[in-house]
Amino acid sequence: IYNVSGSVLTERRWRLTIKWFKSVMRSLANHHGLNGWLMKPKPPDELLWQRTDEEVTEEIKRRLQLPPDEAKRQRSLATKRLARLFGIDRERNPMGFNKATKSQARLRLALSGPSGSGKTYTALKLSKFMLLGPVAVIDTERGSASKYAGEFDFDVMELSLFHPESYVAAIHEAEKAGYGVLIIDSLSHAWFGKEGALEQVDKAAARSRSANSFAAWREVTPMQNALVDAILRSSCHIIATMRTKTEWVLDKGDNGKTAPRKIGLAPVQRDGIEYEFDVVGDMDGDNRLIVSKTRCPALQGMVFAKPGEEVATMLKA
Repeated sequence: IYNVSGSVLTERRWRLTIKWFKSVMRSLANHHGLNGWLMKPKPPDELLWQRTDEEVTEEIKRRLQLPPDEAKRQRSLATKRLARLFGIDRERNPMGFNKATKSQARLRLALSGPSGSGKTYTALKLSKFMLLGPVAVIDTERGSASKYAGEFDFDVMELSLFHPESYVAAIHEAEKAGYGVLIIDSLSHAWFGKEGALEQVDKAAARSRSANSFAAWREVTPMQNALVDAILRSSCHIIATMRTKTEWVLDKGDNGKTAPRKIGLAPVQRDGIEYEFDVVGDMDGDNRLIVSKTRCPALQGMVFAKPGEEVATMLKA
């Protein structure tokens, strides 16, 4: 009760019964379209979801015998708690429909490629030309991003351990600091790096009596999902780089001679991670960006040599 409604209820707990508390929370739940989540619904003719905030405040005032200002504050506290609990954003009227506008969208761009393909440099270059606010970088590549500090203006947080929860904490820190663009360089370490998801699976399997790695995923999958959710829900525009598994192939040139060439394969992350992003670009050894997936029609099937301002403008449009 204290956690949901605030300290005043603790001071007045002699006035509060479980019956009253459930009734108030039912009123709030029904009012915000959450009927049935917290407790058994009331009959249809008694639903309170159509009531205004003022009417709900009056309900709390009457049931808990609080002064008007305090009743209003308690309604606000309880509503915010419900919003956090169910992932509701009241400002955007989530229980109804809103007019879709691009202003609501946040960029989710993934750049994948082998080592040396220009992922970090391209991410910084795009963030510079998009002009979307201060830029922050989560650097897991041992300071590689800072080598470009003379050319680009950004702040950096270097991670030495790559537990998925460390990434989530860093994302939230960037949001609180008010950065417009967050570059995650790279997301692959959350998968295979020290304390990353694969290492967490090994540890979970070792702790179990069966040493079953398949069962261990039940413990690790929520961590991975929480990381993906933090990326998708972030208030920052996000550019994530990912390493790819590499392979060497022999190409025959115009002169008839063959030469080895390094190519990138699937990104080093959990299968299907690319589906979480709005735009996915594959970088090759010639610093070309090949758009392999996009929700931006203008980028469909495009190939850019050393991408920069042109791509940034299209992403921002």
